[in-house]
Amino acid sequence: MKKCKPVSIPLDPSIQLSRDQCSTTPEETTEMKKFLYQELIGGLIWLTTGSQPDLAFAVRSLSRFLDNPGMTH
Repeated sequence: MKKCKPVSIPLDPSIQLSRDQCSTTPEETTEMKKFLYQELIGGLIWLTTGSQPDLAFAVRSLSRFLDNPGMTH
């Protein structure tokens, strides 16, 4: 492991995603529907299967919030 090189990842490790960041008001939920979150995550999952495995961790982390994403997600 002494000769291993660090690799950057697309998800900032200092950001902690949680259910507390999900939409809580009807206004926030309506605003989040404009982003097509489920479609975007689905496209990223397809991308990670064959060509971008480095995105897999970030996409898996974000896919936990498909039912009620917040602006942080």
